[in-house]
Amino acid sequence: MVSLTLDNISVSFPQRGKVIDRISFSINDGGIACILGPTGCGKTTTLKVIAGIIRPDEGKMEIDGKPVGTAGTRVGYVFQEPRLLPWRSVLGNVEFGIEPIEPNPEARRSRSLALLEMVGLGDRQNDGPANLSGGEKQRLALARALVLEPSLLLMDEPFNSLDVATRKRVLGQFVLVIEKANKTTVFVTHDLYEALFLADRIIVYSSCPATIKADITLEDGKPRDPSSPRLLRVREEIVRLLGSSS
Repeated sequence: MVSLTLDNISVSFPQRGKVIDRISFSINDGGIACILGPTGCGKTTTLKVIAGIIRPDEGKMEIDGKPVGTAGTRVGYVFQEPRLLPWRSVLGNVEFGIEPIEPNPEARRSRSLALLEMVGLGDRQNDGPANLSGGEKQRLALARALVLEPSLLLMDEPFNSLDVATRKRVLGQFVLVIEKANKTTVFVTHDLYEALFLADRIIVYSSCPATIKADITLEDGKPRDPSSPRLLRVREEIVRLLGSSS
C-alpha cells in the first residue's frame, strides 16, 4: 500500500486569500480516506495539491517518501464530472489514458478490457458514452483512472450529479471495485452519508480556510449501514463538529 504525507500544507489564491491553513495528515495503511467538509472549504484544493496540479505556498507532500511528481508516484484522478470523450467508444475512453505509455495496441486493449470487466462494463465496450447512465459514466471514469495503475487514487465528489437512489446503488459498486483494485484512495465529499458508507477514515475540515477539526477511524466492515447505532453516533459527532466550524 502507498503512503501519503502532507506536512503543514498551506495554499492561498490572489482573489480568495488563504484556503488551506497548515494541514497535516498521513495515510500509511491503504483503504479509503475521506476528506469531509463544507462546500468551498478547500477539499478539492487539497486533492489538487496531492495530484501535483497546485503547488502549496508552504509545507511539503510526499508519496512513499518521495516528493509529488517524482517518477513512480503516478496518481489517478476521478473528477466530479466524468469528462469522457464522446467520439470514442467505452473501450476507447479507457485505452486513451494509457496510449502515451503503452505503444502495444493489444496490450492496451487487454488491460482496458480487464478494467471494464472489473467495473461491470465489459459488455458495453463498443457503446458510446452517450448511451451510458450517470452511474455507468462514473464507473467508466473510474476504469480510466485505474488503467494507469496509479500509486494513489483521488476522487473528487464523483457522485455529486447523481440522484439519491442512483447514488446509493453506485456507492456499493464503487466500494467493491476500489477494494478489489487494492488502491489507497483519498475521497472528497460534503455528503455525510457517502463518507460513512465508503470511508475507513474521515478527516473533517473546518470552513475556509481549512483546518482539521477531527480525524476519525471507522472500523466497521463493508458493506455497511450508515444508519446503524454506532455510525449514527459518529454522524452526530461530525454534525456537531461541522456546526461549530470556524
